[in-house]
Amino acid sequence: MRIGAAYIRVSTDEQLEFSPDSQLKKIREYAKDHDICLPDEYIFREDGISGREAERRPAFQKMIGAAKGMPRPFDVILVWKYSRFARSRSDSIFYKTLLREKLGIDILSISEPIGKDKSSKIYESIIEVMDEYYCDNLSEEVRRGMEERFSRGMIIAPPPIGYKVVDGTYIPDAEQADTVREIFRLCAAGVPLRAIVTHLNESGLRTKNGRLFEVRTVGYILRNPVYLGYVRKKGENGEERLVPGAHVPLVEQTLFANCAEKMEKSPLRMQPYTRTMARFALSGLVRCSACGSTLTMSSKAGRLQCCAYAKGKCSVSHSVGLDQLTEVVLKQTKKDLSGIFVHICSGIPLQSEVQEKAMLRREQARLRRIEAAYEAGVYSLEYLVQAKKAYQEREKTQKRQERQLKTTKIDTQMELPDLLQVAVVYSDGSFANAIFKSILSCVVFSRTDESVQLFYREDI
Repeated sequence: MRIGAAYIRVSTDEQLEFSPDSQLKKIREYAKDHDICLPDEYIFREDGISGREAERRPAFQKMIGAAKGMPRPFDVILVWKYSRFARSRSDSIFYKTLLREKLGIDILSISEPIGKDKSSKIYESIIEVMDEYYCDNLSEEVRRGMEERFSRGMIIAPPPIGYKVVDGTYIPDAEQADTVREIFRLCAAGVPLRAIVTHLNESGLRTKNGRLFEVRTVGYILRNPVYLGYVRKKGENGEERLVPGAHVPLVEQTLFANCAEKMEKSPLRMQPYTRTMARFALSGLVRCSACGSTLTMSSKAGRLQCCAYAKGKCSVSHSVGLDQLTEVVLKQTKKDLSGIFVHICSGIPLQSEVQEKAMLRREQARLRRIEAAYEAGVYSLEYLVQAKKAYQEREKTQKRQERQLKTTKIDTQMELPDLLQVAVVYSDGSFANAIFKSILSCVVFSRTDESVQLFYREDI
């Protein structure tokens, strides 16, 4: 008797010809009729997930991971249709090749039986092409339908705060509509965004999701032309397109324009939100003395700010220069940790090195998929050559970095405060951050008296 696994998937963008339970029932019947044992732990199921990208299907990836186990956990994977396994032909080719040729595990569609002769490969390839065509065509039809609805002023998105949907149209939600009008009234009166947020939250008002209001939430409301009676959609170039909608406006044109003018004035202007992946020496360690939130990089270069204050949830600004704060922390650690020595030996990779190696592994996996797709005739030789060249360049860069690390190998004793002084000089703050986190639990900064308190880990 063979051991089998079952993969079951339904997608929200497809008509559910067979529900997950129906698929499983048919698979169990097939397994029983064909002398296949189907243990419950080898039933992998996903609801409402597209089959276009295998990387975004956790149950599928769990099944592939289980298939790589030793000894081989199962002999065959049963699916209702091959389209359940994958909608992308490149993914289908890659994973079927992995399972069948390298792991010895077959994939069977119980509703699309094919033989073992060479002509069956042609039939299976046709099924894969048609599945991918269906997915691409469906996406195109959905986009075309949304464009048609938009051109007629019909809704194509969930309702913003202040509206609800009734019979396919935005209808004012009485309580939330009053909140929206209050926001516009306060803004037109010259009340700063942060003060508006504080007023809303202290009044017990909440967003559509039941959360506290933030500065960016209020800013988004004040810029939303839906409240003027329009529906909007982003074009291919990112520009905003507006057409008159069928719903009732919540604010008048003059009030909306007045608020737009107020928003452009410096006291009310929102700073653009920026996210940086770069770490600095004190990343994740500095806390606000008023609310306990983390201080993060602000829109002002080289300064930290309480993340809750930036969102309007904290009433006390904790803006401080990063260099200034780092210098204070270094002086305090020099005083507190003087005389503590550590053994320094190079060879421990920094976070940037770890990320680079992970990126290289992903590129290598991608190259293998491209090679498999090329062999199947999906990609051209030129595309394959370009992919190999890009991978080789990245590989050369990493090897060069590794050689540089080997030539600067260190093996010595150093006083801990001196090590911190050296570490903060590196442009990549990951090294210094790792050391600081090994000795500090947090750093509390108070803007009121400009004080800095260091809390050391108990295990140092």
